[in-house]
Amino acid sequence: MKKKLMYGAIALLLVFIGMVLATPSSNDSKENAASTKHSAKQSSRVSKYITYESSSSADEKKDTKVPAEHRAALRSAKTYAGYMNMSKREVEHQLSAQTGEKFKPDAVAYAMSNLNDIDWNANALAKAKIYQKDLSMSEDAIRHQLTADMGNKFTAEQAEYAIKHLES
Repeated sequence: MKKKLMYGAIALLLVFIGMVLATPSSNDSKENAASTKHSAKQSSRVSKYITYESSSSADEKKDTKVPAEHRAALRSAKTYAGYMNMSKREVEHQLSAQTGEKFKPDAVAYAMSNLNDIDWNANALAKAKIYQKDLSMSEDAIRHQLTADMGNKFTAEQAEYAIKHLES
């Protein structure tokens, strides 16, 4: 558990350092307000990650009959879905891919079947907001990026939800 908290603290520190380095030096109050809003969102994501990590540790203590590789795959899946806002297909691919985590199929299946409380629509919307605000992409380009096999692999329904809920 201490090891998990240490990793969470390191992740929080890295995000904080990244935010400090990325903060504009301009005194423009509009930019500072946007930066503060971005920092709050990042902080929220980090605390969401730490929450997932803490609950994973508790789950592991409850069920030590589950093989270590299965538990590791579930921890990774929670990180990808909960912190990185990946789609279900993208998480599954990342866990099993030779260029990813290389978990065995049974560990991936365990992780995916035990990946609970993930709002895939919210993940699609989080990605869409990044594409809209940071990359100035059109709705059609966002939709394509969200659903493409070489993109985020969200379902068409999740992409439509995201597009519908973007700020105008």
